[in-house]
Amino acid sequence: MKKFIAVILAVLCMQSVAFADSFRGDFLDPMNNDLFEVVAETEYYRDYDMDFDKYEIIYKDDYSAAKAVHTVVDYDGKVTETVLCDYTDSETAYAALPETEASNSESTYNDGLIVKKSPETGFSTLCDITDYVRYAYMGQSYYGYDYNMGLLIENENDGWTGKGEDEPREHKTTITEVMTTNKMYEFNCYITTFNDDGYALMRYNDKTYIVKLKKGIIPTVTYNGEKIAFDQIPVIENGRTLVPLRAIFEKIGAEVAWEESTQTVTASKGDIKVSLTIDNTKAFVNGEEVTIDVPAKVVNGRTLVPARFVADCFGVDVQWDDTLQRVSLTEGK
Repeated sequence: MKKFIAVILAVLCMQSVAFADSFRGDFLDPMNNDLFEVVAETEYYRDYDMDFDKYEIIYKDDYSAAKAVHTVVDYDGKVTETVLCDYTDSETAYAALPETEASNSESTYNDGLIVKKSPETGFSTLCDITDYVRYAYMGQSYYGYDYNMGLLIENENDGWTGKGEDEPREHKTTITEVMTTNKMYEFNCYITTFNDDGYALMRYNDKTYIVKLKKGIIPTVTYNGEKIAFDQIPVIENGRTLVPLRAIFEKIGAEVAWEESTQTVTASKGDIKVSLTIDNTKAFVNGEEVTIDVPAKVVNGRTLVPARFVADCFGVDVQWDDTLQRVSLTEGK
């Protein structure tokens, strides 16, 4: 049975490879659509592999020498390039780049998803905490995949097929809302993964633009400006954002205790002690009973608690961005 599945997946994968001259689909207008908006044009140029903050090697036209640079693109389009090593041999240029840690994509959660690779087929899937497959990768070498903020970005290019060295490649970008509606957006251009602020770089008609999401796809939470990674995405219920308790309490610096018999979670920090019980709107702060709008609940085996109530109890400032569906927590002074 496993061999049969492997064969089917391999066939599907082969059929999925497409080049620019065979792109099909009802492409959306990159300059006017309901997912993102263009906020600036920039002089930064690459026809692929762009980033707002990037260390890279740049070669001379004849590849006789290379230099190492650090390029930063601001959201208003301004480009700052710092030369780390001027034109020299490739080995020296690469040595000028900072060392980076290798990431383990098969064990790192990102907004409730994990990448898992099948030993039988060699293909990867995006699974949630219940092992439910949200997306199955079916691409080959001309595809690039990335995920953030509930959106899977799938980039395809013509793979240089039939193109001269000076001719720009054609691109297709498919964006899928994998954790919500599975709605897909297709564009005949190159778009990078949206960062935690909701911005991306787009290469379209030989120009590069800064684009920003018009809406948040899934709720996200930051603490002192840093996005908190959850293995279960936050849930919005009755206008309140519920977040996995352990991650939020650890960020705040509170110690957590769980009482299985009463389904009660207790968090303590300094002289503050907070207790919440699953599916109960009554909570206790230093022994005093209070009523909360939305009770703690269990989702996919994870206990979720109301972010605002918890933050308020421990003196953490809370801001809500309705456009991006973002809770911003800032440690109290």
